[in-house]
Amino acid sequence: MSNVTREIKENFKLSKNLTEENGFLDSIKKESAFGPKRKYYSLSSLGKKELKNFYDNWEELRDSIDSIFKDYEEGKYE
Repeated sequence: MSNVTREIKENFKLSKNLTEENGFLDSIKKESAFGPKRKYYSLSSLGKKELKNFYDNWEELRDSIDSIFKDYEEGKYE
């Protein structure tokens, strides 16, 4: 498995784990004019930290991919 594939899988796992059960989301129920109460979600402080971590990892991955594309465009893989 390449480093890029591994990083993509890791980042997907991070985003999949942003759930209410692990404390990354807060929720409240509000009355709705169109039926039963609706549940609204927002990032908790822990969720905001996790999102920042995800973003930082994504930037690293993006930079790695950009570097590969730049090398390719410069003919380094011919």
